[in-house]
Amino acid sequence: MVVLAASFTSTVSAQKKVDPTGTWTYEATQAPYEYSTGDLVITKEAKEYSVKMVLGEYEAETEKEVYEKNVLTFVVYVDTEEVEIKMTVAKETMEGTASYSEGTIPITAKKNYSCKNQTGVSRSGLFFSEGRYAQANRNFLYCRLLC
Repeated sequence: MVVLAASFTSTVSAQKKVDPTGTWTYEATQAPYEYSTGDLVITKEAKEYSVKMVLGEYEAETEKEVYEKNVLTFVVYVDTEEVEIKMTVAKETMEGTASYSEGTIPITAKKNYSCKNQTGVSRSGLFFSEGRYAQANRNFLYCRLLC
């Protein structure tokens, strides 16, 4: 009697949970120009995540934030339009889609390591707080988002 033994190896690799917190620079090339690039600022308090979208000087709070199995989903309202964002998070990148009434478009993001959630004064005398620099300049405050 001939016995054939077959050995099958299943590479079930447990996917390591990636920490999505921080500032991510996103790009959605098919979105209208004014919304095509910006930042996603992701924070976590207790077990709840929150996401803020920064589009130039405009900041949009999000709703229905869920982060499970390295997938981040949330809803943001842009000009009263509900946009559902769903992104798969890797260590330094995110890829996904933005869905709204006119369809679905791709969105990508890269983690921005230059932002630090610190408060203090830099050597150049600029005040920084939570990744922002501010400089007094001729009776107005100039703020520039670094990341």
